[in-house]
Amino acid sequence: MSETTPLHKHLRDLAARSRPGDRLPPIRKLMSDFGVSQVAVQRAMEELKAEGLVDAHVGRGTFFRGALNETAADDPTETRGKPRSVLILHRDSPGPRRRARVVLDNVLAAFRDNGGRTMEISYSDPEHARQVLHGLPKFDACVVQNAFQEMPIEMLAAIRRKTDNIIVDGTWLVGSDVDAVGFEWGEPLERAIDALVEAGHERVVYVATTHPFLANELGRRRYAAMGERPRYAGKLAPPVLLPEPALIDYERRVVDQLCRLREANGRLPFTGAAVWGIESGSLFLDTLERAGIKVPDTLSIILLGRTDIETEHEGFFETIGYAAAEQSAALREMIRSRWREPDAPHGLVLTPTRHLVGRSIGRPTESV
Repeated sequence: MSETTPLHKHLRDLAARSRPGDRLPPIRKLMSDFGVSQVAVQRAMEELKAEGLVDAHVGRGTFFRGALNETAADDPTETRGKPRSVLILHRDSPGPRRRARVVLDNVLAAFRDNGGRTMEISYSDPEHARQVLHGLPKFDACVVQNAFQEMPIEMLAAIRRKTDNIIVDGTWLVGSDVDAVGFEWGEPLERAIDALVEAGHERVVYVATTHPFLANELGRRRYAAMGERPRYAGKLAPPVLLPEPALIDYERRVVDQLCRLREANGRLPFTGAAVWGIESGSLFLDTLERAGIKVPDTLSIILLGRTDIETEHEGFFETIGYAAAEQSAALREMIRSRWREPDAPHGLVLTPTRHLVGRSIGRPTESV
């Protein structure tokens, strides 16, 4: 360290005696014990980080990496000199899988590249998957991806018998002794509606599915609440909700549903739409044009999706949502953080909202 104040000496002594995952003393306690400012404490911690003695992670705090002579402990992919093992368990689905595949591939590559051992299992029948799990060894962590389908309690119990650390991709399982990394659609939906209203659209609509998964439920709840605010009075059309399961041939089904809403004069009852769930932006745009709906001339559209998956927005659609790469990174960090702090409280990490500007919003003209 560049300084040798009592605070710096104390922190270095603690670092030398610590085990991986030990928490640093609270900032306020250090301020009180050494009579220094918060800035001084934070500066000291930054120097510890620069020397590789501590790690800090959003939502979990700051902790020591272990004694200076415990080099193996610095690598979260190893435990007692042995590579960590990660099981990826995902539900096979007839619907779109591109986003799910991007996230899983990034997680798998990160641990393989760092010497970790990985296994991936794709299943369609939970009972069969339980039988397969029964014959497997224990793993240091399991990432579960469920593709909008129900997971029996018995399946979760089978996973728990094979690992102490369950990390869920999505917000479908929270409030138990598992960790989750996910997203909710309320905030991006409100941003999308705001963008359409600010562009001059007097009538807009939310398009999604009736599937009752938590992230979507939060989006529908936000839309209903927005309709009660004076700012949006008379501007929000009833949501267009495709009956579940709606993931197969989703783009065409969305367009078919929009066309059914045409009025007697052939026009749509809205000029702007926030659309969730589109996986192929090119197919969606082509299907709209074939139906006589030009974007943005007659209908301005904002997608609620992944800003870094080009096949969704195709460089054309304005998109508000999250980045799949950040979802992958958050899952990896959640696993490593759990390994470092096995007794830390379980919880949910929500990835940040991202906004990709596109060419699918225009000023309202005559609707179709």
